[in-house]
Parts: sequence; C-alpha cells; structure tokens
Amino acid sequence: MSNVADQQFHLTLPDERLDDGLFGPGSVSWKVWSHPAVIPGVMRSFVLDMVASTQGAAALEEHSRYREDPLGRLNRTMYYFLTIVFADTATVAAANRRLDRLHARIVGTEPMSGAAYSAMDPYLRLGNHMLSWHSVFYAYDRLVGGLTPAEEDRYFAEAVIAFETLGIDHDEIRASARRHGIPEDQLPEDEPDTRAAYRQLWAASRHLICVNEQTRNALDAILHPRALDGDLKKAALFRVYPALARTGIALIPREIRHITGLATSPMVDAAVLTSARTITSALQRTGTYPALLRMLCPQGYEIQTRAMKSALNGVQPRRPADRGAVSPRAQV
Repeated sequence: MSNVADQQFHLTLPDERLDDGLFGPGSVSWKVWSHPAVIPGVMRSFVLDMVASTQGAAALEEHSRYREDPLGRLNRTMYYFLTIVFADTATVAAANRRLDRLHARIVGTEPMSGAAYSAMDPYLRLGNHMLSWHSVFYAYDRLVGGLTPAEEDRYFAEAVIAFETLGIDHDEIRASARRHGIPEDQLPEDEPDTRAAYRQLWAASRHLICVNEQTRNALDAILHPRALDGDLKKAALFRVYPALARTGIALIPREIRHITGLATSPMVDAAVLTSARTITSALQRTGTYPALLRMLCPQGYEIQTRAMKSALNGVQPRRPADRGAVSPRAQV
C-alpha cells in the first residue's frame, strides 16, 4: 500500500492574495480558527472521526504513516482547514483539487465487515467536515466562549460555504447515507447549517460508531506519540503535545470516551479544562501562539499570517462577487 494519505500537502501560494477568501476579516470563522483552541478542537475531531465508522480507522491503517509521523496528521489536517478558512479562493480551489487527488487513491476493504471503503464516500466526507468544523467550534465555546447566538449561526452557515467548495452533489450524499443505513426520515435535506442540525445528523449516524483494534491502535499512536530521536523541533512539540491531547480528550462526549478507553473522572476533566483555558488565553494574550502554530503547522501558519497581516494593514484585496456562491472548482 502506498502511503498516499500522508504525502505532504504542498500548495504554491500566489505572490499576493487575489481576494479575501470565502469569509474574510470580521467573519466568525476567522475569529474562531485563529484562536489557539483550534488545536485541541482538531484533536477532538480525530477521535470522533476514528470511531464514527470503522472505515476511517481502516483507511488510516492501510494508507498512512501515522505511527512514524503522528504529528504529521495534525499538521496536514490543520493545514487544509486553515487554507479553506484563510486563503484566497484560488488557493482554496487548489487545496480541494489536491485533496481529491489524494483521496481518490485511498480505497480498500474494511476487515470487520469485508465492505469496500473509499475516502471519496460522499456521506463520510460530509461527516468528516462536520466533525472538524464542529469540534473547533466546541473547543472555542468551552475554552473561550463569548460567541453570541448570531455569531454561532454565522459560524455554521460559513461551514456550509466551506463544504460546498468540495463540489459534492447533495443527491450523492443522500444516496451514500442510505447505503450507510441512515433512516429515510433522517436523511439530510440540506447540508447542516446549525448546531442543532449537526446534533441530529450525529444522532442518525450513531449506529456506525465502532471501536476495533485498528481504532485503538490509531488513537494510541495519535494521542500518545513517541518522540523521534534527534529531531529537536518535534522534541519541543512533544513537550506540549500531552496537554493538548488531554484537552482534546476532555472535550469528547463521555459515552465515546467510555467505549474507547479514554474515560476520566469529571473532576479530572474540570481540572484539565481549567488549565486549558489558562494556557490558551495566555497563548493568545501574549502573542506566543503564532510561534507554536509555526512549529506545528508551518504552511498553515504562513497562510493564516498572510491573511491576518493583510487585514491588519488595511489591504483590501478583491472580494468575490458573491461569497455564498463561490465555487472554486469553477476556477480550475
């Protein structure tokens, strides 16, 4: 098996930002995804994605180098989503084309059921997007808070804009959902655009939740990575990684932690989250988060920093004529 899922996700950035992207300065997505809470949020999404179906764990086992490079998965996931949130629309289109090329080659057979899997499965792609987008929101909500109801609504509306850039036909999503056993009366009419809609679709998919040996191996490697000798950069990251992982775990629904063997007491959870609030606040307040992000996800750091500097300096790039209708695939 080729490790296509772990190939570097390289993009060539234009010399100048061509527009302010899907959302732009002042958007709730910029506000949330630029905060240090994004890291434990993404780690939370890892765990949920691994247990949401056995296919995710099988794909990771057969097409990934996660054991040798556990930090690489965090890096690439953050790189992709920071690109979608902060890059101009041409770069968003390039990122999605690159993602499709990698995912098109990730196919195989899930060992428990013998069913074929594909990383291009429409319903599972929707689920992966939802888990990532919601997990970052949830981490921000628990560690920072303060979003108004209107801001929360805008955040989830912006999630739909981001997902639609993948160009997945909604009828294909519904057909895929049927194949995964989603009841007809619970099939998504549209892409979920509220927190309540996310909860409903997660509830409709609960029968897919499964933990097997592949799941446990993947979670152990990602949540408890072993440092590589001689790599000073990774050694530095490994010093802060356990605290980030503990925070991500504390944000996971308790019933999921029980079946994955990650359960901790409410007292421990409270202590972890209190500490995480202090740490993420300090990272944001003291301006040290960019250094951590640069070490963890250098390409994502570059994209986010360019966007934030452009906004700070009052640079006004060309805005898409209708951000809600932007389809980067049309720009290919």
